[in-house]
Amino acid sequence: MLPLVPETPRWLRLQNRLTAPAQSAGVQRVPTSAQGLVTQRSAYTDILTQGTAEGTWGDILFPTAQTKSMLAAGLGIAIYQQVCGSEAVVYYTPTILVEAGVGPSQSDDTVLLCTMAVGFTKFLFAGLGAYTVERTVRRACAILSCGGTAVCLPGLAGAKRCDHPNGAVALLCLFMMYFESGLSPLPAVLGSEIYPMAIRARAVALGTFVNRIIPSCSAGVFPSMLHTLGAPNTFLVFGLSGATGVLYCYGIVPETKGLTLDDVESLFQSRAMADAKDCTRLASDADERDGKLG
Repeated sequence: MLPLVPETPRWLRLQNRLTAPAQSAGVQRVPTSAQGLVTQRSAYTDILTQGTAEGTWGDILFPTAQTKSMLAAGLGIAIYQQVCGSEAVVYYTPTILVEAGVGPSQSDDTVLLCTMAVGFTKFLFAGLGAYTVERTVRRACAILSCGGTAVCLPGLAGAKRCDHPNGAVALLCLFMMYFESGLSPLPAVLGSEIYPMAIRARAVALGTFVNRIIPSCSAGVFPSMLHTLGAPNTFLVFGLSGATGVLYCYGIVPETKGLTLDDVESLFQSRAMADAKDCTRLASDADERDGKLG
């Protein structure tokens, strides 16, 4: 498949292939109008003039204000992809179904069939999620996905308490639908869109590392949580995590659909400048109050 993937206009411009970016623009997220291409070409000429800086781990571990804002969005969505309890739900679907009263044991035929239904739902919406995220706004997908998973897990707690096994199966399928429609693909999508080339490889690698460590921990403690807290309270804990994800995505994750790499970089630069102005204003207000008290 790789020979079919087109080069990006940005890369072609950096290789000094001046006419190729316009030919590639039809399949990339760049302006296709004459004025837009002129503006883009001017931006790429500036890049060629300045050179391309090679990032280091120091840029990630000791970030500037602009890089901090990028990492907050990119790492944050990678973290919330897992703290919603998705891996634990996948690993322990039969256990959850038995706890919900679907069957007497994990080897029961009804439990196995319901587990297959949950897995098929996850498979189906994984493909649909990849399609919809590319064609809809990323930020709204993140908020909706976090909100949906946050509602489904407390719903599982209610199904357990009210002895509604069919409702538990339906809610597990809904959980997979919401998760695969947004949280599942978004860390990879945003990671490729928000980081500049100088730090992208290391930032995405860090996000992947965090994204794998968290599910290992959550899946490891899930059986103990079921035993200690009980199924309803365990689902409420994960549901609360998803609810905080809604607030996080609303406040931190930017909308990147339709933006070029340079537009996204300018967006985070503006955020950093606004935050710096707010800090300066707060410090000035504090000094003024101290002066009045003195």
